[in-house]
Amino acid sequence: MRLKPDDRYNQILDAAVRVAERTGYRTLKREDVAREAGVSNGLVSFYFLFIELLRVEVLAAAVERGVLPIVAEGLVAGEPIAVGACADLRARAAVSLIGGGL
Repeated sequence: MRLKPDDRYNQILDAAVRVAERTGYRTLKREDVAREAGVSNGLVSFYFLFIELLRVEVLAAAVERGVLPIVAEGLVAGEPIAVGACADLRARAAVSLIGGGL
């Protein structure tokens, strides 16, 4: 099915967030995201030229959506996007580390 570019971008980003929630955003692989989204590796590369760009977008989306495992990983890594999140989200992510054992 042919999607509008914004819709395809969001489809891939949503898949990447799901993968990162399971496996961690710092170890995110293009192939895993493509498989989750049901698209080719090339299409992931088209929308996210570099894997590091995809990781940054995933972390930003996780902060926006309150995806605690990803935010917690970002906090541990000292990522500015995670560190700059609201205090409540940072606190909930930190507590999730205790329960989730990142």
